[in-house]
Amino acid sequence: MILGVPNKLQSQFRLTYNMILNLLRVEALKVEEMIKRSFSENASQSQLPEQQKRVLQVRLSSLSLGGRELKKLPKLECETCLQDAHLYYDFSAEYVHLNKKILELAGTGKLVSGRVVVLRDTVRFPGL
Repeated sequence: MILGVPNKLQSQFRLTYNMILNLLRVEALKVEEMIKRSFSENASQSQLPEQQKRVLQVRLSSLSLGGRELKKLPKLECETCLQDAHLYYDFSAEYVHLNKKILELAGTGKLVSGRVVVLRDTVRFPGL
């Protein structure tokens, strides 16, 4: 998403002045909609909701599969191991949360080439 190259918009046909006049007579279809439909990107945008449903299905199935696999594992009985496992889980969950926040920032255009980012850490000195 950050380093990807955007798709080129390529029109499928030539839109003429007469076509626009004919569209103005028909109130059901707007000129903007007709121009939008002329681009090949429209086909991929129309498939987007279906792709999002598929991603959600895959995520849900992997979660249910992971839950079944976890139930098969023996439970930890060592208190020291259990504390370490909980600590590891907490750090992992925080890592996932922070990674999502960074990707959201990258998606909004705040993390772009040429911009200086200052990282502040309570333990170490600030860095670039």
